[in-house]
Amino acid sequence: MLAIGLSCASTSAAEPGLANTHSLNVEGQAVTLEVSQNEYFYVAPDGNRSLQSTAAQPSAEAMRQQALNVEQANGGQAWLVMYPQGAARDRSTRHVLMPDLLVHLDENADPSLIAVNLGLTYKGSLSYFPGRHLYRVGSAGRSLDMLIPMSLQLGVLAVEPVFSRTIYEPLHIPNDPLFGDQWHLLNTGQNGATPGADVNITNAWEKYRGSNVFLAVFDDGFDVDHPDLRDNMQTNMAFHAGNGSQIVTPAPGQFHGTAVSGVAAARGDNNEGVTGSAPNANIVPIVFDFVNGLSSIQISDGLLHSNNVVEVHNNSWGANTSFGLRPMPPAISNALFTANTFGRGGLGTIYVKSAGNSGDTGDDVNHDGMQQDFTTIMVAALNDLGDRASYSTFGAATVISAPAGLDATRLQGTSTTDIQGTNGYNPNSPAPLGEYTNLNYTAGFNGTSSAAPLAAGVIALMLEANPNLGWRDVQEILIRSAGLTDTNNGGWMTNAAGFHFNNEYGAGIVDADAATQLAEGWTNLSLRTNISTSAIGLSGLVSDSQPFSHTFTLTNNEFRIEHIQLRTDISHPIRGDLQITVTSPSGMRSIMSRVHQDLNPDYVWQFNSVFHWGEIAEGDWTIDVVDLRPTANGIVNDLELEFFGSISNAVFQSLTNPPVVLNHPLSRTATKGSDVLFRVNSIGSGQLNYRWLFNGQELSGQNASTLIVSDVTRTNQGTYHARIDNQFGSVVSAGASLFVNAPPEITMQPGSQLVNFGGSVTMNVAAEGNSPLLYQWRFNGTPLANEVGASLTINDFQSVNAGNYDVVIQNPVSSIISDLALVSANMPVVFSNAQLSGGGGSTFMFGFSGPTGQTFRVDGSADLRLWTTNLSTIVLTNGSGSFSDGTAGTFSNRYYRVVPLP
Repeated sequence: MLAIGLSCASTSAAEPGLANTHSLNVEGQAVTLEVSQNEYFYVAPDGNRSLQSTAAQPSAEAMRQQALNVEQANGGQAWLVMYPQGAARDRSTRHVLMPDLLVHLDENADPSLIAVNLGLTYKGSLSYFPGRHLYRVGSAGRSLDMLIPMSLQLGVLAVEPVFSRTIYEPLHIPNDPLFGDQWHLLNTGQNGATPGADVNITNAWEKYRGSNVFLAVFDDGFDVDHPDLRDNMQTNMAFHAGNGSQIVTPAPGQFHGTAVSGVAAARGDNNEGVTGSAPNANIVPIVFDFVNGLSSIQISDGLLHSNNVVEVHNNSWGANTSFGLRPMPPAISNALFTANTFGRGGLGTIYVKSAGNSGDTGDDVNHDGMQQDFTTIMVAALNDLGDRASYSTFGAATVISAPAGLDATRLQGTSTTDIQGTNGYNPNSPAPLGEYTNLNYTAGFNGTSSAAPLAAGVIALMLEANPNLGWRDVQEILIRSAGLTDTNNGGWMTNAAGFHFNNEYGAGIVDADAATQLAEGWTNLSLRTNISTSAIGLSGLVSDSQPFSHTFTLTNNEFRIEHIQLRTDISHPIRGDLQITVTSPSGMRSIMSRVHQDLNPDYVWQFNSVFHWGEIAEGDWTIDVVDLRPTANGIVNDLELEFFGSISNAVFQSLTNPPVVLNHPLSRTATKGSDVLFRVNSIGSGQLNYRWLFNGQELSGQNASTLIVSDVTRTNQGTYHARIDNQFGSVVSAGASLFVNAPPEITMQPGSQLVNFGGSVTMNVAAEGNSPLLYQWRFNGTPLANEVGASLTINDFQSVNAGNYDVVIQNPVSSIISDLALVSANMPVVFSNAQLSGGGGSTFMFGFSGPTGQTFRVDGSADLRLWTTNLSTIVLTNGSGSFSDGTAGTFSNRYYRVVPLP
């Protein structure tokens, strides 16, 4: 548990003694906390801590007396527990009131004197938090009693009670055996991926799994008997949009729908295969006949099927419009309007749509009428590094991005369900991409077809958290809670409402934990309305050297934008030569269409954007049309700009909010040499500025919502915080710890030595790495008993001790072996019986003695400069040996040396 200081604004006093409710400023927001009257947090004398339940007490003061009775009877301390008023009471909302006060003093205050005045214990200052001092005040709620007395002391600038809060790690890890491969759900760096480039969902699963939410998958055939899908499949609601039957069994070659269903809602925690992002959601299978095609009427029937029950509707299909424009048929437009107006009891069905897989050809979601439609949530795709998947279609109508993988640069795809047997993505034995031997699953699913159901499952969690969300509320929560990704991409822009967007990513990567938290207490947006402005008969020239620009000035200072729509009538022989942008009064740009390969004439078309969400309509809006290829000229005939949003003073009041952290960075454990990603999600009005701190010191140049620590070493181990500022205030995130798994690394090798016979020798090694470091010395490869320290000493060195020594060093991460150290004996040698013999004194002989078993090498020289080595090798027997040289008589001078060998 982590102690977090909370500022107190006021304390209600409805009755004598401790009040039941207390108005406090918690992490920069006014929150009313209630004292729990049936539980307390007990700290036993041995230090063990536990939450304890008790009979319901009539008041907070009675609960305090109950806690004091526990302390008197059992020793230890009993701390009061508080919860936000009206919130669900669980560990995520629990505030344990600690027996401390955090006090801000001016530099002239005497902290010890204040302690004496109030009868408190002074615990010291906080070196990392200038001017802050800690006082121990006693348990059972006394810190609340002391807020006012402390605030009246000379030199006290502010005083806060201290709470203990539960800090969530990735808590819920499903028991499904392939979950470790599902990097899109929990990215730990599998196969070189970027840790943290996932939808941050494991915390959200602690509370929400998509239970009781109906999620339609409009796709090709479904394996409704798949062991990881059958418990969630609602076959009684199945529908074939092509023939109207309930038969959704896949024909040969139809396996897309089964894979999509698994990404969204494969059953979790069933010890089977994979899990979906909404593992308990109800899947409604609706067949889209990709082979034979469907009419717009049949598509509309599929979109509206069971619309009184279906809450989320996934559509992983679309068209490549790189070389043309694809209007939405009126039947489909009216079907979406019907679902938007009457679905979910008037809240609107949530339609999720894949952005398309033709981004590498320059396609744009704004070229397809359904992909750009306001009522659909367009989802782009990311690879396992958090970058745009090379195939992902982009554009200003893209709301959000989600991981999918397997693009032109990265081979890691999405693991999901596959048709049982050989009729699927995984038909045979393991393939080069690492397919599973279990043919019921595939590791190679990809495309925005995979990104969309991943996001659809997250939306199911949001609707479980708050079933009253409207279709626009879901979009705003996704936008507000989205995390930045690919932060080196220069396309990120922040609009006047503080929301960040990128033409390749929409608002960024889906963050399930932040989205479900926002959904819990969300107040729905005001009634949707619209305003528009137009310019008819402009006759504006667009040439290679002369761009066209037109500005609309709006005076609507109470209109809050959600979507904008630009309608154009532009005459040009090759419309793909044109780039069209809309720029808001804040300077936020929506690129409505880029230069691409469409060789058709004229733009009589409408373009949509979500990039101005939350901005105010008032001011100058500029439309620019630029011809970026040397071809014929064009004429801008008519322009119309329409805004969709709401009028609500409550919304405008929120635009002066200081930053609030929605999702704190998570602690990480990394291996030395790897890369680590920390991410913080926050909201607030206007431009948010980020600064990262390491052990309290600011990191230069780290000014994004993500921090990547590259090639980590033990020097990077410590605590990381993000400080977020805007013009209305600042906030510091909770600390995230980085623990570096450093294998042993030898910093000093044991050296070779020459030792006198009978003497002593000591060898040393030095190493660094994670503790504990364990040592095992070896002699000629054999471990030496009990030699497990960083040094090895041998006394009374004998010839049997001569040889090669090394040491194996091990820690919990890995092991390493030192260099060999050759230890030789410098043995005393005694010579005897040197004489010449043989005919003419041609043979020189001598004897010598030394340790039994010692090996010697005899070398010879004529001038003591150039030596002939290894004339003979002699092993002493019974402590003596002899040498004879029959060539000695051929030299005028002859010298010999005896060298001991290991």
